[in-house]
Amino acid sequence: SKPSLSLLKEFTQVRVALEPQAAALAAISATPEQLAEIDNALARMADADEGLDDPLEADIAFHTSILVASINRFFVQLTEFISTALRVSIRYTNHI
Repeated sequence: SKPSLSLLKEFTQVRVALEPQAAALAAISATPEQLAEIDNALARMADADEGLDDPLEADIAFHTSILVASINRFFVQLTEFISTALRVSIRYTNHI
């Protein structure tokens, strides 16, 4: 469905609140395998810039890999929500 601007604003507020903390936790807690997943997601984003990968899927992979690498069970539980919300908000904002 078409999200309202109010809904997109609220989702952005959640991202601003969570993403820096998840990234900070990932920086100190991630396993080598999780760091490799983050690195892979970054490579996918670079490939997407060259038309070699899907930009939306690469972006979602990056964000969710950081949530997982935070080793915080509550952040990890948010991966499906964040994936869905990013998919909707990015598609909508890229369209406009």
